[in-house]
Amino acid sequence: MSSTLASEDAWTSLVLTSAEQHPDTVCLEFAGTSLTFREFVDQARSLAARLDDTGIRSGDRVLLLADRGLVPSIGVLGAVLAGAVVVPVDPALPREQLRWRVTDAAVRAAVVDTANATDALLAELAVPTVEVVPGVVPAHDPVPAHRSAPGPENPAYVIYTSGSTGRPKGVEVAHGALATMTRVHGDLLFREGDGERRLDRVAFNNPISADAFFADLAALAAGRTGVVVDDATRRDPEAMADWLVHHRIDVLDATPTQVQSMLLAGRAEAVAGLGLLVLGGEAVSAQLWQRLRDIPGPRILNMYGPTECTVDVTWADLRADGERPVIGRAVPGTELFLADDRLRPVAAGEQGELLVAGAQLALGYLNNPEQTASRFVSYTPADGIPRRVYRTGDRASIDERGLLGFHGRLDEQVQVSGYRVELNEVTVALEAAPGVAQACVFPVTDALGATVLHAGVVLERSGAPLDAVEGHLREQLPAAARPRLHVVPQLPLGPTGKADRAAVRAMIDPSEPAGPVRAAATGLPATTADRLGALWQQVLGLESVGPRDSFFGLGGDSLTATKLTVQVRREFGVKVSVKAIFEADSLTDYASAVEALVTASG
Repeated sequence: MSSTLASEDAWTSLVLTSAEQHPDTVCLEFAGTSLTFREFVDQARSLAARLDDTGIRSGDRVLLLADRGLVPSIGVLGAVLAGAVVVPVDPALPREQLRWRVTDAAVRAAVVDTANATDALLAELAVPTVEVVPGVVPAHDPVPAHRSAPGPENPAYVIYTSGSTGRPKGVEVAHGALATMTRVHGDLLFREGDGERRLDRVAFNNPISADAFFADLAALAAGRTGVVVDDATRRDPEAMADWLVHHRIDVLDATPTQVQSMLLAGRAEAVAGLGLLVLGGEAVSAQLWQRLRDIPGPRILNMYGPTECTVDVTWADLRADGERPVIGRAVPGTELFLADDRLRPVAAGEQGELLVAGAQLALGYLNNPEQTASRFVSYTPADGIPRRVYRTGDRASIDERGLLGFHGRLDEQVQVSGYRVELNEVTVALEAAPGVAQACVFPVTDALGATVLHAGVVLERSGAPLDAVEGHLREQLPAAARPRLHVVPQLPLGPTGKADRAAVRAMIDPSEPAGPVRAAATGLPATTADRLGALWQQVLGLESVGPRDSFFGLGGDSLTATKLTVQVRREFGVKVSVKAIFEADSLTDYASAVEALVTASG
């Protein structure tokens, strides 16, 4: 499967050309503040000059540490105009994960917003910071021209993903690949046929630490307005639906989980009001596929692609491509192949590993030649012409229409709430926790079709509490990668001497509450805590929960959090937000929040 595309342009030239054509059009909006394209470029050029003053030269890596808002977009363009390689990270990342990225990438400076201008870790590591304040453009001299025009083969950004060695690995993407993806998205997403709605206002919904953030930026090269949604809103499906309507959003790129959460909250009209819905980041269930096909209104695309292939390499149209979920066909500039474990082509209709070739392939893994050599390999298809391909580790097949179906992973990676998680990275973090002798991590699909991580742990001292282990995981891993813990006496081994995941899973009941039974009193009227505990049990499919249990530690995710919130609103008659369950460390905390709302509504 393949598609062709014209030769590459620099990504910066695509954005700057767009700005020249639409200087007074609003480029970015966030929380009542906006920048025109002229103002956006002026601010980015000012940042580039300030980075140059710090000694940044072509090819140096620059950290981007900023909360959601206007700064991340300014930071990317400004750093690239300075000739730097952007390393975007989430400020909420555990400190040790941030430390690893800063040191592994050997960043020479950091672009920060006001909220992160005094980050203690950056100060400890002596990383110079350049603060960006939207709308404030300090006087500056122009950046030397030779540092403003990187070639297509030069790196543009590094995105860190979960690594099999227990450490995240940096995927290095070149300017040519970024420019290709930008044009592909422009052609696929913003095409304008006769009578078609013009798609002017694009939600900037993706985290800056994910490669999909660069897909959001593609809208700017197409002359569209990027409207940034704040983090609290994007976590709450009802608030997100209200935001889409209020801001007259035409295009939304979201994970299937986020979209399904809005549908569960009864807000299908917000989805129907879009002009285009793009799904990505995780597989689309058959149920959601059909539900979305039944919603009138928007064009809906399902796009697939690993970080190593610059965001998306396949696309499918939910309305045109049938009733079964598919990831579709290759985007322009990409070739797709299916092969067995010895890189031999598979027969028609059979499943094989999906291999990707073409202009969007990453350069490789930063400082990791062994991993690069194992994943980016030479493959010779039937035409006899060798290609450089990326081995995705994903199983796929081609149906009678020539469309790709997705059948899961071949290796240790899983998708949890839209994030790619390497099971071994979670295992390494867990076995480094105090009191843990051994651990085995495995995924479980719950009743709603969501993937939840579980772990069997062998403790150094029988009966020891798991509080310290859970605290360690909160410091080391993002929320999506923290497993629900089950204490087991030992880990059964398989033929290779490794822990037998199937046997460990058979030893435990995934519906049982995590950790030891906790029976401390909540200090609240029993009716509030008990009623909420019953709802937790119902939503999570558990037989019991304890007052100190965490909703997400018991296997909850954004989808079940939405379902719980809807039921709590019905049960208690108060407008509790989804944010409340994310902020509560335990059932006791959540009960306190709900009790306060009940009292206030009096």
